[in-house]
Amino acid sequence: MISKSFSLTRLLSPFGWLNLFFLVCLSILMFFSISHVTWKFSLLILLGIYFFLLFLGVRKISWNFFLPSISRLSSVILDGHEHSNKKTVLFTFDDGPCPKITPYLLDLLQKRGVKALFFCIGSKVRQFPELARRIIEEGHEIGNHSYHHSWWTNFLLTQGMIHEIEKAQEAIQNATNLRPRFYRPPMGLTNPHLARALQKQGLVLMGWNAGGGDQKKKDANFLFQRIWPKIKNQSIILLHDGKNDKEKILALVDLLIRALKENDYDILSPNRITLKSENFWNSKGKSLYVNQ
Repeated sequence: MISKSFSLTRLLSPFGWLNLFFLVCLSILMFFSISHVTWKFSLLILLGIYFFLLFLGVRKISWNFFLPSISRLSSVILDGHEHSNKKTVLFTFDDGPCPKITPYLLDLLQKRGVKALFFCIGSKVRQFPELARRIIEEGHEIGNHSYHHSWWTNFLLTQGMIHEIEKAQEAIQNATNLRPRFYRPPMGLTNPHLARALQKQGLVLMGWNAGGGDQKKKDANFLFQRIWPKIKNQSIILLHDGKNDKEKILALVDLLIRALKENDYDILSPNRITLKSENFWNSKGKSLYVNQ
């Protein structure tokens, strides 16, 4: 049920509050400025703070800077229950499907009895629809990872963003007869225009709080030692099945699965996730933050 309680944090996004803070500070600065030199120096400091925080907000999905997101599993309901007594994690794989890696990764996951969420690139799904179908047929879920997966995707305006995401949705639906529920932007970057694009498709933004860096030229044991300490209860783990070394990623995934099971983690199947709608969209289906 959607919460109707009022909260100032829901009146504006952090981006909206930053803009408000900037305008208030600018007004104070204009009112109290004593000299031209003081004004210029103070304005430079204010602009520096503004753009530094804006830069961090673009890069950090977990800040919910422009719109709400899932960056850990506490934002979702599992099997209809808000809390689980067991430690849980979710595997997510980005940048596929890739015929040189994805089939072997699927074999490994099937062997270990693990399900995952694959954030697929629309153009690759159109190129390799049989791999997308196999992902779904084996009990995994596909998320939208844009159509082109380019740096410029994250800097499109609203209509361009809508077209990019819709095109990926259509490619995935044509291949699997299913439409994704989740979206992860290329390189994990967000912008002020993303909320409207996701709202139009009913998509929810998903980040991560563990993993990453698995595409570096390091061996599986090195990467495991780097990633394992970051994994906690309710972690969303980011790995890649596109543009990666097959043997390395397979060995890394196997090491992580073994360690998680040895430490009594429940590796979540994405189909167990029910979204808490009040955390993402209001009763009219619009982004939680009214300034969006």
